[in-house]
Amino acid sequence: MRTLPTSLLLLLIPAIAVAGTEAIPISPAPEWVLRHPIEFERTPAEDTVSDGVYWLLVDTQVRIEEGREERYSEIALKVLDESGANLAGTISIDFDPEYESLVVHAVDVVRDESRQDRYRADRVQMIRRETELEAQLYDGRLTFNLVLDDLRVGDVVNYAYTVSGANPIFRGTYSDEFYTEWDVPVESYRFRLLWPEHRPLNIRAIGTAPQPIKTSAHAVDEYTWASTRVPAKLPDGNTPGWYSTYAGVQLSEWASWQAVVEWALPLYAPDLEAVEAEAERLRASGDGDAARLIAALRLTQDSVRYVAFEMGRGSHEPRPPAQTLRQRFGDCKDKSLLLVSLLRALGISASPALVHSSLDKGLLDRLPTPLAFDHVIVEADLGDRRIWVDPTSTFQRGDIDHIHQPDFGYALPIRVDASKLVEMAQPRSGAPIRSVEQVLDLSSGDGEPADFSVRSVYRAAAADDVRAWLANQSAEAIDKSYLNYYASNYPGIRRLGPVEFDDDEHHNEITIRESYQIDEIWQYDESTGRTFAEVLPQETIDLLEFPYTSVRTTPLAIDHPVHLFQQIEVRLPGDWNFEPSADALENDAVAMTYSARASGSKLRLTYSYRTKTDHIVADAAPGYLQDLEDFYDILGYRLSPPGSGPINWALLTIYASAFVIGGFIARRLYLFEPKQGPPKIPAADRLEGLGGWLAFVGLAVIVIPFRVLYDSFQILLTFDASTWIELMSPAAEAYHPLWAPFLILEVAFGGLILPVTLVLLLLFITRRLSFPILYRGFLVVHTLFQLFEASIVSFLPDAILSSEEYAQVGRNCVIAACWFLYLGGSKRVAATFTRRRISSEPHDTDGELVDITT
Repeated sequence: MRTLPTSLLLLLIPAIAVAGTEAIPISPAPEWVLRHPIEFERTPAEDTVSDGVYWLLVDTQVRIEEGREERYSEIALKVLDESGANLAGTISIDFDPEYESLVVHAVDVVRDESRQDRYRADRVQMIRRETELEAQLYDGRLTFNLVLDDLRVGDVVNYAYTVSGANPIFRGTYSDEFYTEWDVPVESYRFRLLWPEHRPLNIRAIGTAPQPIKTSAHAVDEYTWASTRVPAKLPDGNTPGWYSTYAGVQLSEWASWQAVVEWALPLYAPDLEAVEAEAERLRASGDGDAARLIAALRLTQDSVRYVAFEMGRGSHEPRPPAQTLRQRFGDCKDKSLLLVSLLRALGISASPALVHSSLDKGLLDRLPTPLAFDHVIVEADLGDRRIWVDPTSTFQRGDIDHIHQPDFGYALPIRVDASKLVEMAQPRSGAPIRSVEQVLDLSSGDGEPADFSVRSVYRAAAADDVRAWLANQSAEAIDKSYLNYYASNYPGIRRLGPVEFDDDEHHNEITIRESYQIDEIWQYDESTGRTFAEVLPQETIDLLEFPYTSVRTTPLAIDHPVHLFQQIEVRLPGDWNFEPSADALENDAVAMTYSARASGSKLRLTYSYRTKTDHIVADAAPGYLQDLEDFYDILGYRLSPPGSGPINWALLTIYASAFVIGGFIARRLYLFEPKQGPPKIPAADRLEGLGGWLAFVGLAVIVIPFRVLYDSFQILLTFDASTWIELMSPAAEAYHPLWAPFLILEVAFGGLILPVTLVLLLLFITRRLSFPILYRGFLVVHTLFQLFEASIVSFLPDAILSSEEYAQVGRNCVIAACWFLYLGGSKRVAATFTRRRISSEPHDTDGELVDITT
């Protein structure tokens, strides 16, 4: 189906397919036309010039009489530079020879106030122009084409013509639409309509279009819209299809949407008899109306190819179902009428529905007219729910619960009880339309190749789109396309096997599996002296579209609905130290989340992007774009092996100094002797040796030095010299004034307590009397440091402890308190740790009380 032209520049689009050289004679303009004066000397401001021409005049005059429609057009273009000569030097006029005729009135070039007649009948070409041939759409329109010679800068090309006739499919009912501003400046513009006084006419302004001047004489109403020095209106771009960028006017003689329905009903009368044989076959293809509906849809989608012949009445009149079945091709009108006939023959209530492919809710602002639509689909009633289906969709799959239903915003059903537009809003599934799970295996270590596998799942409309794309590609082209997609981020990538596909047609899900090896995943950063591997969620990044125009006066279009979940699992060569991080951004248009979590030798990155609407208002666009930029900034994840950078001599010096000081402290602790000796315990009650709960204390005393050494080693490796510089520089993004004292305290504390833990281990082994006292002191100091450490960490960027980790700190405090009490009150502890640095063995005398001192 064709709709109204929406651009002034359509008048000058060159034809592309030669059909013949038939000439059209020239004749004077009709008497009813009023010529508009042209100011040939006018020029635009230099900063408004576009395409090297200035539109001096755009004049359209329409006369409507009973059974006749005439449209007069006059154009005057001033050539400003060489590129303008190319544009203005080719005159192209389109018309449909099925019901329209063309008369040319003048083709002149005005140079130095002299008018030259440049019409050459022998140089006119009549060209068959099929601009949508690749889409299998033939409209049969002809283009009058004339190329002017000897055109110079400063010349004015002035031509006029009349196209007479109207498409008989509309039975003489008139509707039209024109614009009063464009993306180029216009010196003078006029639209003049001569209208029969007795016929009602609906007029609706679009945007800032001016009101018409109306006069009446001799039973004719004359409406005129005119303006001068119309400035160019530069579009913001990326605007929703329903938004009218340019001001204009709608004209329609159609009284209501019900009138449009009444016009369309006889055109879309189903023919049940013509499809009975196919209907009988479909009855046996499945049980229930839902299965039969899907079977009938598959027939019209898969067995009737899309070819559109939209000449004359064919622009809006469907062909009979018998013809469509016989020839096995048709356009949206033909296929929809065929499907409706099949469904009604199967006892399923169904009707054609007129829609527009991009206007969406913009239909609500349109005057009633058949020209408001450019597509036809089918509405079916299964009793408990309404189903929308598009018989022109290809490679669509899924049962009735999983098939993707089109949503064009609003539709006009063609049935006797329909009188208004119907909203098509479909319930959205909570499941992502697309899920991507990737595994990047770096376990071989720094400098080694990495295996990279991808599993993508597409659902609903995304599955249909992928299925159609796959069907039109060779296996080699598919493999190459997927490989090149990742090669932009990983130049050394190569395939380990062909791309694999699993198509679950019943649930309308397509699963794609890819496997690669990346030979050059590790890179060296000379500025930091570190090797690194960068992980990028390319699929998520691709969704963050930034428009060319960010400072806007019009709404910003957003591709909707989109719901992507992406997860990247990175397998590491060891347990690297990662702080968990997460972020979320949500506004009126999208919701985005990110998280990074490590478990053992695996790092899991998750991303989610979900749209909530198809646009965002102009005033909110800057905030929305800032959210996109903020989210974009956190998407890349750079991994560097521990110790891959230069040694951090500053922290190492601090650690060594603290270790020396800790050594002096440890020596003093080793020499420490309690003044009070061990208690006197009856021999019968005395529990001695490594047993009971004391065994756990012994295990802790053995493990703690190794744990302290490991933690210190990890800190020194993680915060190497380059990382230290990044954290300490106020200009760095990760800078925080607490980083320096925090890291210095961490390293210093580790250096201090390592000798202390070694002495505690020695005291434990030798059963020194001082061990319980000193170990209790160690528990107090270590617990206080943990609490202090947790309080500082909460203020550091990208180092926030999770609620579980804070809970673990609390549990550690409770455990330390329990051991503190145990060491102070246990009989076994008192009986075991009795020795001084120089000691003798205690004696036991037949159950009598003994003094176990040295």
